[in-house]
Amino acid sequence: MEERTVQSNRQRGSRVTGNIEAKKRAQDELREMAQEASEIRRKVFKEKEKKAKEEEETRRQAKEDALQARAEERRAAADAAAKAAAEAKRKAQLDFEARQTAAVEARRLAKEEK
Repeated sequence: MEERTVQSNRQRGSRVTGNIEAKKRAQDELREMAQEASEIRRKVFKEKEKKAKEEEETRRQAKEDALQARAEERRAAADAAAKAAAEAKRKAQLDFEARQTAAVEARRLAKEEK
């Protein structure tokens, strides 16, 4: 009977030891799975962060391009206005010279008639 009890206790001990080892293996597997999940979350976060930075850079570049285009438009308008002003000044000068010439010619003709 004693032998049977000892054998029964050994079997029970093996089962308990087996259960403890199985529990440890399960905990190790859970720890590994949790670590993998954490790494995946970290990668996803980094990818989202990278994408957000790229989108922000794209928005910044678009804004800068728009500002530059507006500045170029203003420069072109200023150049056109300067050219128009120069042309108006040149025409005014020509008109003035034509009037001067006409006045001089009229005086000369008036002198000749006398």
